[in-house]
This record gives sequence, structure tokens and C-alpha cells, in this order.
Amino acid sequence: MKNSFSKNNLFPIFLFLSNFLVAQDASFFAPDTVCQNEIFELEYTGTGGESFCWISSPVFGEVPYLNEIFEFPNGKKPHFTDVIKEDGNYYLFTGFTNEIDGSDGKLMRLDFGNSLNNIPTSTILNIDAISYGQEGIQIVKSGNNWWGFLIGLGHLVRLDFGTDITNIPSVEDLGNIGNLNFPHDLFIYEENNQWVGLFIDLVNNSLSRLTFGNELSNMPTVEVIPNNFLDSPTGFFSIKVEGNWYLFVVNTEGNSITRFDFGNSLFNNPVENDLGDLGILNEPRDLSIFYACNQYCGFLLNKGDSTIIKLDFSSDIENTPNILTLSNQEILSFPHSMTEGYFSESALHFFFTNIESNDLKELVFPINSSIPVQCLDNSTPPEISFDSTGIHSLFLIVDEGMPTQSSDCQQIVILPTPLLNIGIDTIVCEGSFLVLESGFEETIWENVGIGTSISVNESGTYEAALSNENCTTYDSIEVEFKDCENCFLIPNVFTPDGDNLNDEFKPILNCQNLIEKYSLQVFNRWGNKVFETSNLLEGWDGKINNSQSPMDVFVWKILYTVNLDGQVLEKTTSGDVTLIR
Repeated sequence: MKNSFSKNNLFPIFLFLSNFLVAQDASFFAPDTVCQNEIFELEYTGTGGESFCWISSPVFGEVPYLNEIFEFPNGKKPHFTDVIKEDGNYYLFTGFTNEIDGSDGKLMRLDFGNSLNNIPTSTILNIDAISYGQEGIQIVKSGNNWWGFLIGLGHLVRLDFGTDITNIPSVEDLGNIGNLNFPHDLFIYEENNQWVGLFIDLVNNSLSRLTFGNELSNMPTVEVIPNNFLDSPTGFFSIKVEGNWYLFVVNTEGNSITRFDFGNSLFNNPVENDLGDLGILNEPRDLSIFYACNQYCGFLLNKGDSTIIKLDFSSDIENTPNILTLSNQEILSFPHSMTEGYFSESALHFFFTNIESNDLKELVFPINSSIPVQCLDNSTPPEISFDSTGIHSLFLIVDEGMPTQSSDCQQIVILPTPLLNIGIDTIVCEGSFLVLESGFEETIWENVGIGTSISVNESGTYEAALSNENCTTYDSIEVEFKDCENCFLIPNVFTPDGDNLNDEFKPILNCQNLIEKYSLQVFNRWGNKVFETSNLLEGWDGKINNSQSPMDVFVWKILYTVNLDGQVLEKTTSGDVTLIR
């Protein structure tokens, strides 16, 4: 058994790399230096939060890959999706319509269980949604009640799931409020106990605001927000940074991104910014942005050339992003919409729909770490230790997948611990001794002394410690001395009557680990062998040639060898046993 700790009572020096640059709700304390394999304590110092993900490797440090998740029924094309997490389980809701004319809007729920690595089960919700041109979807929780909203040609539909997200919701068509021509993406959020929504309209080239008041059950009012740059907008992503709201909108005809800066409230009139085509946009359809430790990364779906584009904003969401094409593969076929990013225990997942191939796929960023991602529903940090030396990064993501997601990270130096191995637990014959060796003269043997080795001749747990200038490693071994002259306890009676009590004749082993060869033989009173085995766990069931033997006295003999300090000794013991029926 091994353990390690910091030897010199190193004073914790806390690094606030992200806090210096980005004000945020997520923050934690950790020591700047620990020893290899040392379990160290973390302290959450942030405010608020509903979910807390701890990651011990850079989020975007590995090459991503694409993976197919679900193929929709023949003739059905998926549109927008929304992922929610409830009671540790993940659900993905997707609206879909008929492939030919976009009619007969329906809703499907994919249940992933407690991990996005699981293969989901699908449930088509038997509801009448939007009859034609169904697009955007948003699922939100208000108090204990789950609500859903669908938007499409001429309709805003409200879904009431009640307190259980797996319920079949009741449906209320709110009608064509606010000149819904061909609305697409939809976002709804509670701000200061007031519910507000945003949606874009592809045909009207508009961005509009929904105001519900303090209850989502209210009839919302609609306000068109003035703009100059929207050109067939199809998708958007909202994010809150340092208390300020930003909305990024992709324009499929204009091949551009428009950013709306709302300031500290979604009820404000925003400032509009045209980011242009960035030299690479080709009929963009949707985008998603993820923040992790002072890095804002966006991922954009290009319909025109079936590509996924990475937008690297670095540490400032208002930067013009650097561009990188992540994929140009045949498996993208009219990519339509993308979800927020969510963690499994081994990766970060973004889900997106393909209309022409009728499927749901995911963009996956593996997390290369021996420590699984741990997403918790409370702010108490998990126990962490690193098994390799060097500089390691530790990330905290609070409220993954939400527009208010925040992050903190720290670098921790992992110092090497000395290698110490004094052997595995062992059994030794009485009358001998065992030499425990570490290979290092500086080894401290508990209650014995200092040196490379010690000799022991009594049963017990022996502990050793070895230190370098920073760290100490501990190891221990359990040694048990056995009477090798009496390795077996032999019963003198057995009763093979099928009651599962004493039905077999076999020895009780006292020093099994020392036995190298073994043979049990049983003879009747005339010297005929009636049973033999070399299996320590096999006994005689009282049968001779598959027939039950009558009551009698039988002679047994055991031949075995034991290893005593490397010397193999042959031993024999014998006696008699009575069979009783």
C-alpha cells in the first residue's frame, strides 16, 4: 500500500490565472505544489451554480472527431435540438418534420441516462406541434415545472411537462404573435424574476424579443429589435460574459456573423456589430460557443461546403476570432443546428442535426486524462491526485451548457515522489525469517530503524518511509507466519447426505500460499484407492464409481511440498475419516 505527501509543509500559493483576466462566478483554491499521487484538498470559493464539472486536462487539447448518434425515421428531417440535465440524467429534445414539405411537426426525446457516452433510447412524443415549418426549440425549468417552446411558420407553441420532464406535455398554440413569418432559433431565459425570450426570423431578417413577465404561463408580448445587418438569419448563440450579454447570429444568405451587445440586461436595446464573413463562411446555419479557463471557442456549421469551423476568440469574446476548419467530411449533409457543449466522464460533446441524411451527430473533444471528468450537483470539490509529475492544469466549469456558464483554472506543479516497494503481502513458515528490502539506505522502518533492509520473524504489518527533498512515500507489507508442519486441519467425520453441511471430505487449509504441490488420496479398509485429487479446493463426496459408499472408516494420505525460504520441502501426513449416513 503506497501513499505520498508534501514533506516540507509547503505554503499554499494560489494561482488566479483566469480571475485576473475574466471576472466570473466560478473560482476555487488549490495548492500550487503537491506530490505525485498525493490526495489534496480543493476549496470552492465561487458563488451560486447548479452544476460543477472538474476536469484535469485542457478541454480543447485533443483532436476532435465526429460520431453518429441517431438516425431519424425514414422521411423525417430533424431541425433544432435542446439538451437538458435533470437528476443526473441527460435528455435531448429534437423537433422534426416530413422530409418532402416540412409538414407534420413532431417532437422526439432521446434519453441518455447518466452519461452522454451511453447509447440513447428514443421516444416520439405523441403531440400535435407545428403543422408546417417547425424550427426552434427551448426547454426550461421554472420552479418545479418544466416548459417547452417550439417556433415555426406562423406559430409559437407552448409545452407544459409538469414536474417530470419525461411526461407527455400538454400543448398550447399561442398563434402568430409578432408577425412570425419563418422564425428559426429561439432562446428563453429568466432575468431578475422576469422571463425574456429572443428569436430570429429568416424571411423578415429580424431579431425579436418575447416578454413573459414573471410567469412562463403568461401570454408574451413581442418587440422587434432594430438591426442593419441580418440577412436570412438561421441560428444564434447567447452568452453572458462579465455580467454582459452577447448574441451571435449567423446569416445564411449574407455569409456573415452579426453580434448584438445587450450590456447587462437582455431587456436593453443592443449595439449591433457586423463581423463579416471571416473569409470562410459558406451558408452558415448555426453556432455554439464554449468558455473554458480564459478561452472562448466557437463552432459553426457551414451548409455550403459541409464543414465545421472553429472560432477562437482567445480571452476576449469581442475579439475577431481566428479561424480553423475542423472537418470536411461526407458525413455532414445539410448541417442545421448545434447544441451547447456538455461533458461526459471522458469528453466534451456538441450535438448537431443533418437534414438531408436525417440524423443526429456529435462533435467530440476527448479529455486526455487518467482522472475522469467529474460533474457534480453540489459545490463540494472531489478528491484529486495526479499520478504523473510536471505542471498540470485543473479546470472548473460551473453551469455547463448554460449561457451563464463560468470557468476557473489553476496550474499545479506535481513533484516526483521516491520509488519505494518493500514487496507484496506474504505468508512465511514458522521457524524461518523474512528479509524486507527497499534498496535505499535512507529507508525509515517504523519502530525498527534506518537502512536498506530488515529481517522479521513475527506476523504483523511492517511499514517503511522514504523521502527526497520535497516528498515522502510510504509503503507497507502484511507478513503472516504459519505452522508449515500442520498446514491442514483434517476432519475425522463427514456426512454426505445432501444437506449442504459437511457433505465433502477435504482439509481446511492453513498455509495455502506456501504449498507448491498437493495430492489427497483416500483408501478403503482393504487398501483400495477410492478417491484422489490434486486440487486443493476439491473434496470427496463419499461416492465410489459414482455409487454411494456405505458407512465405514477410510484412510487418507496427503502428500505436499512447501517453499521455505526458497527451499522446497516434501511432506506427508495421514489419518482416517469416518463416513456417516
